[in-house]
Amino acid sequence: MMAPFQRPAHTARDPSEVSVRGGWPPDPDVAPGRGLKLKTRWLVGLAAATSALVVACGGGEPEATAGAVVESSPFPSPSAVATPTRSATVTPPLVATATSEPTATPEPTATPEPAATPVPAATPVPAATASRSPTPTANAEEARARRTRALMFRLFDFDEGVNISAIEEMGELRHSGAIIPLIELTRFVVWDDETRVLGEVLEKLTGETIGGDDWQAWYRWLGENPEVEPISSYATWKGVLYATIDERFARFFRDDADTRVPLWGVQWGGVGVDGIPPLENPKTISAAAADYLEDDDPVFGVSINGEARAYPWRIMAWHELANDVVGGKAVTFVF
Repeated sequence: MMAPFQRPAHTARDPSEVSVRGGWPPDPDVAPGRGLKLKTRWLVGLAAATSALVVACGGGEPEATAGAVVESSPFPSPSAVATPTRSATVTPPLVATATSEPTATPEPTATPEPAATPVPAATPVPAATASRSPTPTANAEEARARRTRALMFRLFDFDEGVNISAIEEMGELRHSGAIIPLIELTRFVVWDDETRVLGEVLEKLTGETIGGDDWQAWYRWLGENPEVEPISSYATWKGVLYATIDERFARFFRDDADTRVPLWGVQWGGVGVDGIPPLENPKTISAAAADYLEDDDPVFGVSINGEARAYPWRIMAWHELANDVVGGKAVTFVF
């Protein structure tokens, strides 16, 4: 560090003491104020040259701080304030962000947790339909139908006869599909209690007071009310019922059979299968040769594709059924 400038002892405060060239001895023609300024400039220039020399000799960049520059100046004058400006030529200022004090490394912000994926709103359930979600009423109706169907198969047993409790429960369920099976049962009741209960339940379901044993009146009522339909599996049940008479009847009644007449109209004739033998392709004679007939004897006549055929009442009464071919067509006659 450079020592502060000391005035020589023999020097007086006289205008002749300061040299215009800023050197030594002083020049007598220079005024004191001007000489002081020149001397200060000379010192500042000497300090700058010294700093430049240090840099050139590889001493590294000098530490140029405001404090060091002020300390090397003997006077706290305005010229001393300008010193940092000259030192700036030795150590050029860097970019503000480089020279500024390093800021603390910012704490890494917590990665925000992804927002919870919103649960999609439940798709509104469409109004219940028969194919999707049955309503409670539909479920109850289906349960009532299933129970009625199960009771139908318990109405009659060959060994036990008529099941009165099954008849009574059918009356409580009030399913219209039970009407036809119960009417079929009127041909099988034997005891008075069976007849009474069956008549009461049929009255509850139909409003009719026909009773429980007049099966002919009930079949006429069915003919007058064709809208009445039996519950599903009725044909199978009827085959099981008639099989108690002859097992071969079971094959005549099938739920998948294509029928042209309602099955309730097919009635037991009082005998087993072929108990009355049918006429099968009977032999025929001309009308003139039928001398066993009277002129007023009734006959059943049919004409198909130009061919005519007559089946006498007196013969059909014994057979009740004829299978024949007329006009090239297979036909069946039932009497």
